[in-house]
Amino acid sequence: MSTVISVALLGIFLADRLTCMTVHGDGISCEKIGFITREERYRDESGGLQNIHEFADIQNGDILISLSTHTLGWRHGHAAIVVDAERGITLEAALWGQPSSTMRLRHWSSYANSLHFRVRESVAEEALFACGIKRDETVTAATQLGGLAAAFAEKYENEVMYGLLTGLGDKSPSPESISKTQCAHLVWYAYEHYGVDLDSDGGWLVTPKDIALSDQLAVIDEFGNPLGDAREDLDR
Repeated sequence: MSTVISVALLGIFLADRLTCMTVHGDGISCEKIGFITREERYRDESGGLQNIHEFADIQNGDILISLSTHTLGWRHGHAAIVVDAERGITLEAALWGQPSSTMRLRHWSSYANSLHFRVRESVAEEALFACGIKRDETVTAATQLGGLAAAFAEKYENEVMYGLLTGLGDKSPSPESISKTQCAHLVWYAYEHYGVDLDSDGGWLVTPKDIALSDQLAVIDEFGNPLGDAREDLDR
């Protein structure tokens, strides 16, 4: 039995290291950010983070996705929602065992790859109408809905404990009773409250990639081509 366990552990270790090797580029370093989780970021020679990519046209409710994060060989990625565009603040559930928290948007500039999304205008218009929310004609529907989703997330999903299996059971609890979340679920839940389901495969577990492949979203900005041609048909 011990031999089987040793072989399994060796396989996991090798998968983890090979995953690190799949992303190449000058200055990209694969480092541990948790006990079993790693991510690729641009770093200088002393190990400090380098701000390679600057995000433009950031609005409240915008969604950021990176596939630079992986655990034991599984490239699950990471997700965040912008809650204060003016100050450059996101809300994120970043690590197992820790509560969600607000973070500086600037830390996304060092990821090896990233995607910047916004809900499509037609989707936002339909959601606002379905929810009986009066349109603010001074802004786009996407901006209005994004502001509502950002405010909802900050009110109900800040300082919620990270739950690895969030969604197994009640994927969408009432706002007053939400007790656990994870990075992609946090983003999904903020928009699901307004009737927009960003989980492209509809499973119990929503992942950053599920959100990145949602036809409800439009790409605003992209760096590092993390999805290859996977969104090609959606963006035509």
